[in-house]
Amino acid sequence: MPSAAHHAVHDTADAPPIERLGHTIPNVALTLDVGVRTVQRMIASGELKTIRIAGRTVRVTDESIRALFASASNAAVR
Repeated sequence: MPSAAHHAVHDTADAPPIERLGHTIPNVALTLDVGVRTVQRMIASGELKTIRIAGRTVRVTDESIRALFASASNAAVR
């Protein structure tokens, strides 16, 4: 039978949710309702930031997507 200490290590009921660090390029394209090439151009221009995972895997950061939406909503209000 596992000890109480064992449960404490794996108990996630009180742990804050982990925010997603990155999104795949196809998923970002779906979210933004644009093509994959558009997302790739946005990455190349610096409009969207990426992180690399395990060398080759590229993910668009959640932070850059939020910033994109924030700048778009600020532009729409003007």
